[in-house]
Amino acid sequence: MRKHHIYLLILCGIFAAGLILTGCSSKSDILKEVSGQWQDNQDNGAVEINLTGEPKSIKVGDQTYSVSIDKIVMDRYQVNLKVKNGSEQPELWTIREIWNDVGSSFKIAFEHSGKSRMLVPKG
Repeated sequence: MRKHHIYLLILCGIFAAGLILTGCSSKSDILKEVSGQWQDNQDNGAVEINLTGEPKSIKVGDQTYSVSIDKIVMDRYQVNLKVKNGSEQPELWTIREIWNDVGSSFKIAFEHSGKSRMLVPKG
């Protein structure tokens, strides 16, 4: 009986360590997940997101913007970005993953310059 409790305690420790390690890596995972080529649902416009390499950037149509990560809100699957768009102060843009009901794929809610777009994977 005592061995059973020790094994259970070890399993709980391994499980807790797994949860901690998963939580630590998920911020970089979201940056990988949203990086790539996307298409605007409304006008089929192209959006390229590069949040894993340097320099970090977003290309909307023909315009490329330099961006920096402001904040990652994991419980909302959201990345807040500071975007250099030529004005004195950087503008705040938001990218949020919208997962389907079974968790197998997602779209991106992209908010920038007072506009909201829904992006789907290109191709």
